[in-house]
Amino acid sequence: MDSLIALEQNLQVLLERYDTLQRDLAALQDDYEAQRQELIRSHAEVERLQKDCRNLRIANSLIGPSPDKDKAYQRLTRLIKHVDKAIEVLV
Repeated sequence: MDSLIALEQNLQVLLERYDTLQRDLAALQDDYEAQRQELIRSHAEVERLQKDCRNLRIANSLIGPSPDKDKAYQRLTRLIKHVDKAIEVLV
């Protein structure tokens, strides 16, 4: 009879541990999903920043070494006029 009681007690302990592990697993799965979503958001942000960086590099290469905004604007205006003239020649 003592072995039956011990078996029931062991079974009860195992069921409690199983329930605890199930709750832990659910919590870990929730944490995993939250971190996965954060990683997706971070990856999208990195891609956006890389695109912005490329655009800034292109803009800086067009501007040239001068940090003066007026000169940069004038240079861009000249470049646009050259493109417009090239289009007129092609048409």
